[in-house]
Amino acid sequence: DVALDAVGGAAPEPDRQADGRERRAAPSRAATDEVAEFADARVEAEEESAPAVQAQAASPSAVMLDRARAARANGQHRAAVDLYEEYLRENGSAAGADRVRYEAAQSYEAIGRADRAMQLYQQVAGGGGAFASASRTRMKALAATLADSPPAKQTAPARPSRAIDFEAVEPAETRD
Repeated sequence: DVALDAVGGAAPEPDRQADGRERRAAPSRAATDEVAEFADARVEAEEESAPAVQAQAASPSAVMLDRARAARANGQHRAAVDLYEEYLRENGSAAGADRVRYEAAQSYEAIGRADRAMQLYQQVAGGGGAFASASRTRMKALAATLADSPPAKQTAPARPSRAIDFEAVEPAETRD
């Protein structure tokens, strides 16, 4: 009983492990990416549903954090950084504070405050938590961006202009 392939020849035996089970091929890059996308989507869905669960007994700090995240998600980064900073003043050592610092740093980047973003990324990277690696990556990217950008133009302050009294100026003579 030999299996035949599509052209009538003998089909190769499947690769077997020592215990007789068939070996599986390593997942393709596309399959790995698909799993990663699924995991990302699941995390996002959990994050989106979290505020609804927390709303039942949300503390003022939790409400503030939810408002900061909503502002950031809507592109209102100036409002978000104000809320993030207030939250961090009250809860800077709480569990999850590094994530809040990371999110705040992203909003600071969005409004062009690279200096403050870098400070927050450094704090997160120094903590060694779940966002430390991502913070180091953002610090490198931010440093590269700053190195590539031209220095800010220095302009002289505008001089006060002299007021011209047009009534005192005599009209030029006209030729015919």
